[in-house]
Amino acid sequence: MIRPRTTARRSRSAPEPSRGFTLVELLIALVVTGILTAGLYTVMVVQNQGYSRVRELGDVHGTLRSSAALLGWNLRYTSPAGGDLYAIGPNSITLRSYQGTALICTKDPGGWYGLVRTEGGVSLGADSVLIFAAGTVGQLDDRWTTVALKTLAPPGGAICDWPSPPVIARRLHVDVASPADTVGIRVGAAVRLFRGVQYGPFRWNGRWWLGRNVGGLGWEPLAGPMPDSTGLQLRYFDAAGLPTAVPSQVSSVEFRLRAESTKRVDAVHGAPVDSVRMKVHVRG
Repeated sequence: MIRPRTTARRSRSAPEPSRGFTLVELLIALVVTGILTAGLYTVMVVQNQGYSRVRELGDVHGTLRSSAALLGWNLRYTSPAGGDLYAIGPNSITLRSYQGTALICTKDPGGWYGLVRTEGGVSLGADSVLIFAAGTVGQLDDRWTTVALKTLAPPGGAICDWPSPPVIARRLHVDVASPADTVGIRVGAAVRLFRGVQYGPFRWNGRWWLGRNVGGLGWEPLAGPMPDSTGLQLRYFDAAGLPTAVPSQVSSVEFRLRAESTKRVDAVHGAPVDSVRMKVHVRG
């Protein structure tokens, strides 16, 4: 007996529907994302404050270094024994700042001099002149004569017969009270142009700054702002290294400059502050 052939059918199970995120999982994901975002934002804020602080400190540092170099240069070429220090104090100093040099190639009893080989600059109203006056033969009364500057003409005003051939020089007109003021001033004498300069703190826009007052004409800011009026501190020492308050006895000057940023980087640290200290030995 032949049995009919049956074909077995394999049952195929229907695919399960895709399962999405539950509300709890979404909430967890949002919380984790918020925590990570807040942490990243905090790191970025801290880094930005750090970069701002470094940038502000760099600006303060550069300003202090340039101001210290300027003050140090003026002190280094100062001769207290020659009267270059006018006044000294713990927070300010007034000195003779040299601006240029020259040689006299011709002279006039009325106070006109021809200058050649000039170096540096000069400003009318702020500067004065030191002219070397030689003493008589056999005597040691050589001196530097201080005279007031009246006019400084550009090249072309005077023709000098020295050196040969004749050269065109700048004309220097000084305030001569009497012909005796020109005694000892000879052709070839050295000329030093200078101005009186005061360095110290001054108040500007509600803050303290290190300033320079040239010739008593007014203050100009050099560095700052400073934390307070003691941002510039000076100490003076004689040849033995002892503190002194006598300008003519000063052999070295030690000063310290402090300045802060013009703005507050953050509420915690405030404005960045930097300082520089320098000790300068003056001329004898």
